Order: sequence, then structure tokens, then C-alpha cells
Amino acid sequence: MKKFYDQIAGRDIGHDDWTRIDGLFHERYHAMVGDASLASGADEVLAELDAGPNEQPLLSMAPQDELLMALELFGVSGYFSLAKGNTGTPGGFKANHLASHLERLETDKSRVTMIGDTIDDGDAAIENGIACVLFDDGSHHRHDLEALGLPIADSLAEAVEVALR
Repeated sequence: MKKFYDQIAGRDIGHDDWTRIDGLFHERYHAMVGDASLASGADEVLAELDAGPNEQPLLSMAPQDELLMALELFGVSGYFSLAKGNTGTPGGFKANHLASHLERLETDKSRVTMIGDTIDDGDAAIENGIACVLFDDGSHHRHDLEALGLPIADSLAEAVEVALR
């Protein structure tokens, strides 16, 4: 996400500014999460996956307490075998968090496919040697996602369909 904000600012944002921006983002996000909704079709996709043989862990860069609150708010916490938010320094790259998450899952990386919607998600998957499908939900320009060379879906349902192939 820092790269995203660097692009918006037109410069490299320093550590102190990045920490402040990230804190403000999460403060506003937390205040507005109750007005948000799940991605279109997410309820159906999660229910379908829950009925299948695979576990559905969740990794987020949101602070752990905010993540758990949001999952409860939207009634989807029961769909995830492990829900892990950020418990360390705010911001940063997802790759290190993903490496730790994969260790906790104790599964063969070849059996893992990450579904994400940011460049950071794709970079983290590539760095950790796992498959990844990105879905274009507007947080990044599609051509920036395509530059990673990963499959791109137009919806969460399509991303899951591609991941299960």
C-alpha cells in the first residue's frame, strides 16, 4: 500500500509520514466499516467454499482487533479456519506476514492459492512461492495488476472459480 500512496503523493513517503497516513486510514476505516458491505456475491462464495473440503484461512494487513470486529459485524467469522490481522508495526509489506501465516497453516505451499486485490497481495504470493489470483475491485488500476503476470478476475466469485481449477 505504501507504493500506492507514494504514487498518489508523487514522491517516496518517509517512515514517519507513512506511519501517520496508515494510522489515519485505519482510524477512518474503523469509523466507517459499519457503512460498508461485503463484495458482491461474497456470502454465496463463502458458503459454497465452507461446504467444500478445503480450509479458508484469511490474512489481512488490518489490525487484528479491527479484522475480527469486521468479520463478526458482517457475520462471516465462522467461514475462516484462521483469521490473522496485523499485530505488529502498522503498514509494511504483506510478504513477511504471509510467510508467518503459511507457517501457521502447516500445509504444503503447492496446495495454497491466495486470492487478493492489491499489488502487495500479488507481490507477497510471488515472494512466498504460492499461487495467486487477483480480482479487480478498483483499489488498483487493472493494468498495474496485470503487470504482475498473475491471473486477474472481474469478481470474487470468478477469482474463486479460477483458484479452484
